[in-house]
Amino acid sequence: MVYHGEGEDENSVERMPYAAAAALVRLGWHEAWAATLARAEQAGGPWRAADSSKGAEWHRKRAAKAAEAWTGLLPQWAEKPRGKRDGAEVGKAILDAARGAAEHAAAMRVGLMGQQGKGGAKRTEEAATQALDKFSAASASLKDLRLVIRRDLAQNALGVCWHCAWHAALTLEAAEEAAAEAQEDEEEEEDEEDDEGEEQEGGEDEDADDKFGDDYPGYSDDPVQEHLDAVARARALFWDDEFAWQGARLLLA
Repeated sequence: MVYHGEGEDENSVERMPYAAAAALVRLGWHEAWAATLARAEQAGGPWRAADSSKGAEWHRKRAAKAAEAWTGLLPQWAEKPRGKRDGAEVGKAILDAARGAAEHAAAMRVGLMGQQGKGGAKRTEEAATQALDKFSAASASLKDLRLVIRRDLAQNALGVCWHCAWHAALTLEAAEEAAAEAQEDEEEEEDEEDDEGEEQEGGEDEDADDKFGDDYPGYSDDPVQEHLDAVARARALFWDDEFAWQGARLLLA
């Protein structure tokens, strides 16, 4: 069923081309891992990949390439309803959303074991809030551009960015927790007088919905589920049930 929301035009874009959807998925994925790995290294927690800084830079370069591909494909779909200017605004809003979601999820869950004291916690909360503001501003921009892009398509594009971000953040948080537990076990073996019951918090924030308001998108706390949600949102960007053969193209990509 085609969705026509308030203020939407029948010429507004309902789906994007497969190539644009693929570019957006790459963008969301690499932005997410670039932000996540960079924060883990910066925080100096108990877990560090041997080449975590190299990994962040690797993802950052690929995010830039994906952003370039994404922008280059805008004339094929986003510029058709109302021209180049509005199409460019749609493209930029989604680029901002990808960066904002990635930085927000990373600040919420990654590197918290390396943040010492209230000052560190405050800086982390400020970073999470600022990044969420960026994501929210991008979402608001897309609402204003409803004559160009339909609500469902905008929400699916934002969803790809959001779920990729949380998949990366939750995955690395789990690695940090495992490393912290292993480190504690090592210390207990070396010194039996160490406190066996001492635990380090992984930075979970169960009151995020309350902290950020009713419009907060939320997350599942399960990196696998976030990955599945990202895939579902990505499929909806270009999928048309009228042409079932598109599924073959997705599987071969």
